[in-house]
Formats: sequence, structure tokens, C-alpha cells
Amino acid sequence: MLDLSPYNFVLPNVAELGGSEFAISRKGARDRRFNLNRFAWPDNLGCSFSPSVGLQLPVRQSVHNLNELYVAEMVGACLIDLAADPEPEFLTDAARWCFDEICHCRIEFTRLTEWNFPVSEMSFGTFPYDSGANASSLTRLAMIFYFENAYIHTKPERAKIFGDWGDKVSSHDMDFDWADERIHTQFGTGWPKYFFEKQGDPRRPTDLRPEAEACVKKTIATAIETDRAKTQVAFEMMMKRARLLALKFAG
Repeated sequence: MLDLSPYNFVLPNVAELGGSEFAISRKGARDRRFNLNRFAWPDNLGCSFSPSVGLQLPVRQSVHNLNELYVAEMVGACLIDLAADPEPEFLTDAARWCFDEICHCRIEFTRLTEWNFPVSEMSFGTFPYDSGANASSLTRLAMIFYFENAYIHTKPERAKIFGDWGDKVSSHDMDFDWADERIHTQFGTGWPKYFFEKQGDPRRPTDLRPEAEACVKKTIATAIETDRAKTQVAFEMMMKRARLLALKFAG
């Protein structure tokens, strides 16, 4: 058997060397070239309007998928927090989850760019990630699951709507997104269940839902008038750009 004992060593105390321990940020950060808003789209704030009307649907879908960056951030944070003693599959599943969400983000960034949206007009927020700032790692996993599971049924519906409109690219993107999200919902229930059982905790993944929803509602409750105004301005700016684009193609 290979003797690895010479390679066993104790990591130095980083504080003694003038450094600090690594820690995942509990607040999201974004590239300032984007149109930065805490809440990227009015429905983040509970505003009631139908996203399925005309141009609102594809623009809204693109903005939401662009903002799925938060899922990669949240899963990455959970990966760091929970990586000490899981099954190896957790590491690969979490890495796959991060990769998928960055793909979704990149797809819609490319889509908006092709639609001639300048980066400075793309509404980018931190609301979902910030909602988990003070939550446990398992609650954060539950938050991702309930965000995604709440809208998964809309994916095939929207893929069909886009297809009926003749927007084959958006239809393809939505179908691609739906396939990934179906896998992610399995991660979102399976891994909390695994960690509960490992810790001897009798709770089920569904028991995390009230706390996850409370975190989201608490963040929405902190929105001030400035937040709401900025979100509305971002919405109106993007819809104005979309209408100009539609007129250009119609002409």
C-alpha cells in the first residue's frame, strides 16, 4: 500500500500570516456595466401583471434566465458549506447544477445581445441570492428548489407559445431550460433528504418550505420606494427597446 504519511501536514493559521479565512459572501455582487437593481423585474416585487401578453413574455423570460446567475451562486455557496462529508455525487451534482445555470444565464445574455439590448439596459439583480443571506445551507437549497419548482410548469407552455409565434430560437432555449430544471428539482429534494437522514433529522425536504418562503418575503418587505421605482424604470426601458425592435422587424 502506498504510504502517504509524508504528505500529511497541518494548514497554517492564516490570521497569523496576516490573512483572513475564506468565506462565501452572503450578499450578491454584479458587474456594474449592467443596469443594476435589487429586483430585476416587477414580478420580483409581487407586482401583478400578465407576463404572457405580447412582447412581455420573451423579454421577461430572458431577464429571468439572465438573473439565474443567483442559482449558480447559491449552489456554489452550498457546495462550499456542505462539502466536508457528503457522498461524491453531491459534489458532481452541485457542480453540474452550477454549470447548467451559468449556461442559462449565458444563453439569455447572448439572446438579449442579439436583440440589440445594450448591456447597460439589461436589468440585473441580487434579490434571490440576498434572500438567503441569513439562512442555513439546507434552507438555501430549499429556496432554489421552490423558486425553480414554482415555475417549471410554465417552461413547456412557453416553449409552445414561442414556437407558435415562429420564434424557434426562444422555443428551443425554453425547451433546453425545462430539461435542465427537471433534473434540478431532483437535486433540490434529494440532497436535503440525504443530509437530513445523515444528521438523524426527522424532517423532510418539504418541511423547509415555510422558512424558505419566509426568507423571500422578508427580502421583498425591505424594498423601499427607490427600489420599486428603479425596477419599474428598468422594465419600461427594456420594453421600449423591445417594441422598437419589433417595429424594425415588422417593417
